[in-house]
Amino acid sequence: DANGNLHVRTTDTFAIDKGGSVVLGGVSGGATPLTWYAGIAGRKENSTENNERGYLQFSTNGVGGPERMRIDSNGNVGIGTTGPTKKLELSGSSAAWSTISAIQLSDTAGNVNSRNWVLVNGLSAFGSLDLKVGASAGSDPASGGSVAMTILNNGNVGIGTTGPLARFVVVGSN
Repeated sequence: DANGNLHVRTTDTFAIDKGGSVVLGGVSGGATPLTWYAGIAGRKENSTENNERGYLQFSTNGVGGPERMRIDSNGNVGIGTTGPTKKLELSGSSAAWSTISAIQLSDTAGNVNSRNWVLVNGLSAFGSLDLKVGASAGSDPASGGSVAMTILNNGNVGIGTTGPLARFVVVGSN
């Protein structure tokens, strides 16, 4: 426009999940040298006329690729979910490390005593919350290390054990 702003809009009728998008891509080689890698879309959150509530949708792996993250009209951020109900919601399957809900804290200082930590949902038992620490400086807690603390779905807390049988159990010699 005259103010130097870029507007991306569509002429879709007002409907849920409609709106403009910006798709990013490049040269990938082969018979199809140009491809799309990721996209950001602004979509309408509902089908109510004259209601401007919308969301940002972040996708990867080409046009129409899977949605990876959403910021809804309330400012809630969802990773692995299209309907976040909290300011930050992570959703995944506890079936494998590659799809589990986790928050990783990494220490890149390179100090011999530094450790990476991960807060994981459902690692020790269904409904548990675990805090796992890497085995050595710079190591990935997902591929090694140990569970430092577990909170079971019944409220029992264990430090040094993944199966606390009482409200608070500490196992270890230190």
